Amino acid sequence: MRKKLRNGITEDEIHRNILRRDGISEWLALPPDKMYVAKEYYKIVDDMGPTVLTTPSGKEIEARQLRCWKGLRHYTVDEACLLIDSLVDECREQGIPTDTPDEIKRMKEQWGVNIG
Repeated sequence: MRKKLRNGITEDEIHRNILRRDGISEWLALPPDKMYVAKEYYKIVDDMGPTVLTTPSGKEIEARQLRCWKGLRHYTVDEACLLIDSLVDECREQGIPTDTPDEIKRMKEQWGVNIG
């Protein structure tokens, strides 16, 4: 189990909150028996309710509308840096120690991010 922080939320909850707030989400519609496909790939899958899809032949298929957030391992370097910046800000707000701004800048430069 992840460590509980001062305010009672876990590190995993903070991570998920940041993904929901600042991460990249995608919308999918899948038949209920295929929802496991989204859950295997995405870090977070929110079921937003039923929908009906119509095939080119006119057949209607019942599906679930899903809002999905990919995990950090599926991000590009630039996407990851934006998310990490949000995570660092959140950690500082929660009183969690982080690397210094200079250390973070140096790491980004090593990753090939244009600091400008």
